[in-house]
Amino acid sequence: MIPENDCAYICAADFLPWDALRGKAILITGATGLIGRTLTAALLYADKTRKLDLSVLALVRDKTRAGEIFSEHLESKSPLYLLEGTVERLPDIEGPVDYILHGAAQTESSAFVRQPVETAKTAVLGTLQLLELARQKHTAGFVYLSSMEVYGHPARGHRVKETDECALRPGEVRSSYPVSKLQGENLCCAYASEYGVPARIIRLTQTFGPGVRPEDPRIFAEFGRCARDGRDIVLHTRGRTERSYLYTADAATAILTVLLKGKNGQAYNAADGRTYCSVAQMAQKVAAAYGIGVRFQPEDGQKYGYGSLLYMDLDTSRLQALGWSAGSCKGGDPLLYLYERMMRDGFGGGKSADRKKILLVFPFPILRAGIQMFLLELVRSLSGEKYSFTLYCTGVADAALEGEFKAAGAKIVADGPLISGLGGQKDRSLFFRYLYKLCREEKFDIAHIHTSNLRVQAESLLTARCAGIKCRIAHSHFAPQEEGHFRTAFFRTLIQSCATGIAACSGWAAAYMCGAKHADRAMIFTNCINTEYFAFSAKHRAGCRERLGLTDALVLGHVGSFVDYKNHVFLIEVFYAVCRKNQRARLLLVGEGDRLDQIKDMAAACGLSDKVFFIGASDKVNEYLCAMDLFVLPSLAEGLPFVSLEAQASGLRCLVSDRVPPEAKIREDFTFFPLELGAEAWADKLLSMRPEKDEGRRNAWQAVRDAGRDIREVSRYAKDLYAAGCR
Repeated sequence: MIPENDCAYICAADFLPWDALRGKAILITGATGLIGRTLTAALLYADKTRKLDLSVLALVRDKTRAGEIFSEHLESKSPLYLLEGTVERLPDIEGPVDYILHGAAQTESSAFVRQPVETAKTAVLGTLQLLELARQKHTAGFVYLSSMEVYGHPARGHRVKETDECALRPGEVRSSYPVSKLQGENLCCAYASEYGVPARIIRLTQTFGPGVRPEDPRIFAEFGRCARDGRDIVLHTRGRTERSYLYTADAATAILTVLLKGKNGQAYNAADGRTYCSVAQMAQKVAAAYGIGVRFQPEDGQKYGYGSLLYMDLDTSRLQALGWSAGSCKGGDPLLYLYERMMRDGFGGGKSADRKKILLVFPFPILRAGIQMFLLELVRSLSGEKYSFTLYCTGVADAALEGEFKAAGAKIVADGPLISGLGGQKDRSLFFRYLYKLCREEKFDIAHIHTSNLRVQAESLLTARCAGIKCRIAHSHFAPQEEGHFRTAFFRTLIQSCATGIAACSGWAAAYMCGAKHADRAMIFTNCINTEYFAFSAKHRAGCRERLGLTDALVLGHVGSFVDYKNHVFLIEVFYAVCRKNQRARLLLVGEGDRLDQIKDMAAACGLSDKVFFIGASDKVNEYLCAMDLFVLPSLAEGLPFVSLEAQASGLRCLVSDRVPPEAKIREDFTFFPLELGAEAWADKLLSMRPEKDEGRRNAWQAVRDAGRDIREVSRYAKDLYAAGCR
């Protein structure tokens, strides 16, 4: 929660014409973000204390999570209304929208490099949608929350005014953020000029204070974590970038000032000039105040998404001319005041002791595959006010994915004896010895074990129990097709005696973990995906097919790790049979793994080297699915493959083996086919399946969402699981 004294401070700003908000409806985008939460809390406080009879419409991605964040307001019957949707896909909004505060944006620096397209789409398309809404609703005021980064790279010693030229570097990937922000500003000016929309712009410096998530990846939060934990600050650059900062409550008064007193189409800088310093100077200040040290370990800043060297001394005289000032800090060092308030008021809305500490045990390396992506979404959906996560794994094979876990708030433990994995008895012993030590030292509330290897699952649960963890959850993601024997029965018994909760992605996975007689003990935690992300795009399809030279081809596709149970050998046999009957056929294989070289050799031996495209691991699976005409999944065993959901969300007609659980089927054109019929029968079946036209694929993602398989359901499933497992 945002502290009441901050709300009172904002509400006491006598330079604001509060009566202009009387009886009005105010839409806030990015409402669960730091500034959005502050604005929401302040406006509801003003409504209560000033009797404004206003209403706040909060646009949120996940209504359940937002309900927890704003629970006190909702329980007290405040005039807060949660609207679930995104700025790119606005929900229908009935009734008036008198003011719009548009703060939705990507704020994690690493994402500007990792997901530049998504960063730009949110800034540009989202702003366009909201300006159009403002035009249709005849809003009285619109404020676009832009950024100081639109100025590019001013010279050191120059006071940056709103009229200064914005010198950006569009050829750099990281410029996805400032360039798209600047485009959003231009749209505001265009709508103000052409349609008379009262759009104004505020260019905020970096802002923080109460409500910052403990896992926030930005550098000021890392300094705060170091101060909190009593460890040295480590700088990965020389720390020469200089900028000013702004307290959240002062940012809120600045935004409201621009909303109620600003000029249409005009931009306003917002910063507290008293805080201007270099990153290194800020580190030294925090270190001195909290009794820790500072160490310099320069690396490639691009790896962390850091921008280039920057000198950003914002001139705020235009905003001050409207009556605004940064007045929250009445004495002392204003920069340290920001840290004091951020840390004193919970560093995330609640003391760390109030959050459940969850250990995710995954005895494999981090790489871009189904279960690892599931774990990432689990962390993203729950990490924050009530949960904190540590991921214990056997190594890191994808540094970018590791960065995504850290940005989402997870601590990664993947060093020392874990690098060698679980190949032998020595490795196994080291793995569990280290697991026991980690559990004893960190005192986790919950151990959530993610493996379908019955022995490793049982030994992990037993280790967690011996280490004193009271809530221990076994999670099965796989359902091998194998006969039972004494060891299987033994480990199943041990799992059920050590686990306080059991989860499985499907009925088959539950039966494998618990045995058929006890499968009902497991909670079905069905796999979920980001359905909108995997929605079909004709643009992605055309671009990908042109890039690969597949314009007129019949493209079959498969996504999966190159491991035995994915049955790539059979897939190549099927494709060989297809090619004998259709020379236009091509095969896309997305993934990597131990059997990759073997499959490449097999394709070459069959004369298919020019027809099979080995894509490797990719974070653009959605685009490759769009490029495909038919999807093939001849697995020997599965729990509930994520890619079966992704392919259906993309509108692909799918031919899958009968070893895939029935829960995978959502759409009618998802066909189960026995492996025993052989490669020729599979080839004939594929050639009899007509690819879906683009029009039929566009809305397929909605069927997957409506079936309860959207990523937004993960938080609900996880909370139910943790609640049941901790009884």
